[in-house]
Amino acid sequence: MREYGSDSEYDLEIGYNVEMDYFSNDMDSESDMDYYHHDDMRSDSDAVDSDSSMDYSSEDVTEFDYDEAINMLIKNDKSCAYLDLSSQDICDDGADKLADAMRNNTTLRVLNLNANNIRSYSVPKLCESLLHNFSLVELDLSNNSFGICYNKAIKALTKLLKTNISIRTLKLSSIKLNFESASILAKGLSHNTMLKVLDLSVNNIGAKGLSSIIKALNCNQTIRHINLSNTSIAMCVGTAFQRLFNIGHRKMSINLSYNAIVEEEMIEFASFLSNDSSIDNLDLTESNIQDDGMANLCQALKTNMGIVCLDASYNPVGSKGLYYLAELLRSNTVLQSISYLQTGERESIHRTQGLNNLEQAILDNENILYAKYDSMSHGVINAMKHRANKIKDIIELSKSDVFLSSKAGSQVLTYLPQIKYMGRREDLLSLDELNRLMDFMFHSIHEVIGDKAALFSNVPGEIVYFILDHLSDNDLSNFAIALCIAKPKGCYKPNDCAVQLCY
Repeated sequence: MREYGSDSEYDLEIGYNVEMDYFSNDMDSESDMDYYHHDDMRSDSDAVDSDSSMDYSSEDVTEFDYDEAINMLIKNDKSCAYLDLSSQDICDDGADKLADAMRNNTTLRVLNLNANNIRSYSVPKLCESLLHNFSLVELDLSNNSFGICYNKAIKALTKLLKTNISIRTLKLSSIKLNFESASILAKGLSHNTMLKVLDLSVNNIGAKGLSSIIKALNCNQTIRHINLSNTSIAMCVGTAFQRLFNIGHRKMSINLSYNAIVEEEMIEFASFLSNDSSIDNLDLTESNIQDDGMANLCQALKTNMGIVCLDASYNPVGSKGLYYLAELLRSNTVLQSISYLQTGERESIHRTQGLNNLEQAILDNENILYAKYDSMSHGVINAMKHRANKIKDIIELSKSDVFLSSKAGSQVLTYLPQIKYMGRREDLLSLDELNRLMDFMFHSIHEVIGDKAALFSNVPGEIVYFILDHLSDNDLSNFAIALCIAKPKGCYKPNDCAVQLCY
């Protein structure tokens, strides 16, 4: 089985920065409350061993250094799997050399070209070299304006999205996308069958651009995380998302922060959320949500069965809004993570009481594994630590047991939502712990494939999808065949799913 930390498909969270590890063994009274500086995303770059990384982001690259890196790519040197050239101003000449080196490269997995003054002339050549590349899994072209022949660059990226079958993470933040170029890019997204993470933040895509992206998401079955932070969609976000369909088992992380959503659109968006189950991670940081907006959001989340992570930080919410949030947590059984940091400008005795109510609601809700808000008490921190350790104990007990019939196996089923959430956060569940869990689940399910395929039908569909995300290429075909034969309970169109996975 492919290890999660080496070559698996990653479950990333966009937009969540965690700065404290609840689970440090030597926490003192100051470090408990020392918020924060820790990134909780598992990314493709995490999978690359430090010995195979070439990180020039913190130094000035000389011509000799750059030529050495290019030669390593040409020679398919295995010690060059991660190349970070961010903020090196390599310009078009450097990008052209890189494109030539990438044509036959089979070792590079992560390429960071953030902020390099790459213009539109070089982008088509770089994209052309990657059309049939099977090794690169992450590409960052953020903060490159592309220049005069902008549409040529966008069309080249669109063709890359349609053709490439290895890139899972594409970062295009702050490349001066507008509604027209976003619409062109969406055509490639609608045909893509591999991309899991797309960052379009800090671009002026507007209403038409968002509408095109939503339309593409209705066709795309692989996108799991999309960053739309600061994309000028405040006047259309609710109306546009009303057109997003629930498609099978798909779960997506959506970052809508810094968009100052107007009240009417917040009502529309809340209406969409009340019946949606496709979004599981929602970032609404600094989205201009006031008390009425929070009331609409919380009312929607009472019936929403998808969202497990919510960030509503830095919104102008008063005591009423905090009351609505606390009431939501008293009845919601789906949320695993809640973040509500504020600027401190609205501090008052009413808001302090509101925070006390919120804290008590978090303590009462056993499903909450992570909380981040102003003036957190040690009681909440300890409660979060205790809850996560409880899940870890279940994983530890389960690894030597038989999945379908054991008590430990039934506990894993019971706590699957919490385990899935912890599996996405390295501060809650280490790679080693996640690997043990995946080995346990995979090998237990593997025992009932083949002659015992009938038993496989008793496995809940959500377990199936959880395992499928972590299978190696060698295991996929056998598992897909079992899907077709057994048709597990709750599995959305297992035949179609199996065919797509085999492809």
